[in-house]
Amino acid sequence: MDKATARLIRDYGLWWKVSGRAATTVEGYERHLVRYITAGYVLPPVLSEAREYLGACRDAGRSTQWLHIASRSLKSVAGWWAEEEDEVNALSKLKYPKLDEPAPGIIASDDDLDRLLAVLKRDRTFRGLRDHAIVLLLADSGARRSEIARIRVEDVDHDGAVILLPRTKSSKARRIPISNRAGTALRRYERLRSAHPGVALPALFLNWRYRSALHSDSITAMFESRCAEAGVSISAHQLRRRFASVWGVSGGSDDALCSIAGWSDTRMVARYRKADREKIATLQFDTIINGRAG
Repeated sequence: MDKATARLIRDYGLWWKVSGRAATTVEGYERHLVRYITAGYVLPPVLSEAREYLGACRDAGRSTQWLHIASRSLKSVAGWWAEEEDEVNALSKLKYPKLDEPAPGIIASDDDLDRLLAVLKRDRTFRGLRDHAIVLLLADSGARRSEIARIRVEDVDHDGAVILLPRTKSSKARRIPISNRAGTALRRYERLRSAHPGVALPALFLNWRYRSALHSDSITAMFESRCAEAGVSISAHQLRRRFASVWGVSGGSDDALCSIAGWSDTRMVARYRKADREKIATLQFDTIINGRAG
């Protein structure tokens, strides 16, 4: 990649981030732009070459989801370039490939979550109390694994029963509520944390063996280990889906769910709750129609 192209991608990424958009999204777009360049094309893209590239990728067996993101990355950088240079957007006529309907993701069941929590409740060590607090925060707030890993001690407000998440996927701070049971578990963990060798570290969740902060990959490893003990299979993301499902089935509003879970619109809510549409419809019918008739 020549210096001019590298500078173009860098400037595009900086524009995206200072505009308040999700940093993780543009990182994915940048990877697609590098693939485009590696395939022998140049930036900014032109319509004929973009179509040729996407067609070749489709013929090579790329999924419609992959092609959709690749085309979005090209259209995004073309739109930015047109705005910067006051030119016509060369990819304004580029169509996004139609996405396949995504299959519903796996949702952690109540029984599996109860079995996992039962194992954690029996472990009164630093590690046990830490893991118990993490699982309850994930289950009762719908937060992302990476967000939980980045919580600092100063972000926790027990009096207000909220946690400030200063760094989220969208790069926008938000607050998540602390449920009663998660608050109890968190305070128990914090009492043991005060005697941990890494007590002075800013991170809330610490490694139980070392004087270091717990990272998101460590949370994944924790789930694998603890689920093996409980004889279940649950991931942090399945708890996020479960939170959205429970919220919807219980009649919670989509706007409130987006605020708590950190979604910018309701499209992700619909995707997460796809498996519960009939259940939600039946419950709401009973409430609205039968309840009104009674």
